[in-house]
Amino acid sequence: MATMQFVAKKIAFYPEDLKKMETMGHDEKMAYVKKIREEHRYIDLED
Repeated sequence: MATMQFVAKKIAFYPEDLKKMETMGHDEKMAYVKKIREEHRYIDLED
């Protein structure tokens, strides 16, 4: 693990996903974010 490097990158979720998350509780929202990140349903933001 000493040779592993991690890169942080900024992302943004689509407006329809943000709107859907407004009505969710914390645990449900975290599960939804995990799901859409696994599906790569987000926008990579350039620095």
